[in-house]
Amino acid sequence: MPDTPEYGEVSRVLTSCDVQHYAGRSFAEQFDVQERIVEFQDSAAEHARVPRRGDFIQHAGDGDLTRWPAGTTPVDVLARYVPALHSELKRANRHRAPECAIKMRLAVAMGTSRRTSSGGLVGTAVETVSRLVDSREAKDALLGAGDAPLLVIVEDAVYRDVVAKGMGYLDPAEYRLVEVRNKEFAQRAWITVPGRQLPPGNGSEPPDADHRPGKPGRRWWRISVTISAAIITGGATVVAAVIMSSGNLGRTQQSTGTPAASSSAQAASSSSTPTRPPSTSPAGRWTEVAANRRGVPTFADTSGAAASAGSIPYGTAVEVSCVAPNISGMSSVNAFYRIETAPWQGLYAPANTFANGDPLGSSGTHDIDPAVPKC
Repeated sequence: MPDTPEYGEVSRVLTSCDVQHYAGRSFAEQFDVQERIVEFQDSAAEHARVPRRGDFIQHAGDGDLTRWPAGTTPVDVLARYVPALHSELKRANRHRAPECAIKMRLAVAMGTSRRTSSGGLVGTAVETVSRLVDSREAKDALLGAGDAPLLVIVEDAVYRDVVAKGMGYLDPAEYRLVEVRNKEFAQRAWITVPGRQLPPGNGSEPPDADHRPGKPGRRWWRISVTISAAIITGGATVVAAVIMSSGNLGRTQQSTGTPAASSSAQAASSSSTPTRPPSTSPAGRWTEVAANRRGVPTFADTSGAAASAGSIPYGTAVEVSCVAPNISGMSSVNAFYRIETAPWQGLYAPANTFANGDPLGSSGTHDIDPAVPKC
């Protein structure tokens, strides 16, 4: 049943979720799934500090339709709630046999809807999330994602307004364009599987060469491989030179004589291995690796004051001295690291934009390195 008796037209974020392979489960398993998915979503919303209840939730056995409360934005859902939900599902599935794992599809849209007197919800956005979550494209992508517990499919308008602009540190390279066609419904959408690199989608590629589907962060991936090689061969000067060569990696290597990454160095930079480099930091310093493909922003203080040193490039290892609370009001930032590496020395960067010891390129499990003390 809806949480409030609001009948007027309102524009809100809408999501629809559905559990993969629910129909083939036993009675006891279906009962467990229905109980757990409510628990997972409420817990994820609580941990992400994104209120989920308070407007409209319509349960439907193995899923639900949610109209999020006023004030909730697509950034809140995609950048905060989705990672928390992924963590809840991944944690629960550790204790389940593979055939009993709970795998969920989640569709996200934004639009106007109205509650009916019979307790339903109508509107174009309602139809959109319902069609997207039940689409063959979403089901096939999750089926092909191994043991990944969550797939998110986002309507094109939300992708263009939020993800493509990098809001909330969302990375467009992690999304794939698909063309969803179901009877009279046809729409472009974007699929992401947290912690997984997806193959190209079935949609036509946009002209933007940096983050177009089918070429997931190619330029940044090459930088991260070379940076890892530089770290392994041991030189901060080499790292700086590689970062400066990001515009045309191959030509810069030829003109400067910088050696290409060896196969062993490339293997060391793989997302299947820990990204924390061997620490040579002095006492009271910890090495962290920038994990935001668009670069980690830096600030003059923890209130979010602007800094002129620029962002820390993806894959760059920096030294940090402590972690400070976020007083900036930016909801996508959990805390700040104080950076001790030039040219960002003395500045602050969001802690959750670093790998924190997790594999580079994965969704990770650590938003803050527990070894770093409070400022």
